[in-house]
Amino acid sequence: MDLSSESEKVERLVQEIALTAPEGWSRIVFYQELLAQSDGGFRNKSTARCWIDNDQNEYERSFEIGGSMEAFEAVEDIYESAKSKGEEWSGLFLNLTSDGKFRIEFYYDATPLLDGDSNLVKEKMGL
Repeated sequence: MDLSSESEKVERLVQEIALTAPEGWSRIVFYQELLAQSDGGFRNKSTARCWIDNDQNEYERSFEIGGSMEAFEAVEDIYESAKSKGEEWSGLFLNLTSDGKFRIEFYYDATPLLDGDSNLVKEKMGL
């Protein structure tokens, strides 16, 4: 997916994810799957990992990262924009560091998180 026209939406997502992180965080990996349903809603699920102290310790409450409504709405906006261009994806991966650098990837195939395939989720997240 070409993100050049989506920079504001992506920046909003990055900011919303960072706002859910604990003080002293150094890196976050966030993965969300989103599938449109016939009723206009979504079937979705997300997971995240967060490290503090320069990646030395994993944050025990990583499940809270990205759990805000604002973060979900940012993901949904990116999804809707892609869908309107015929680039509908099923998974979004974000790797974010505390210095503001990030990498975002989209997946168009399987939905391992929604399907309960933890090994493929770990693979997609680079864990």
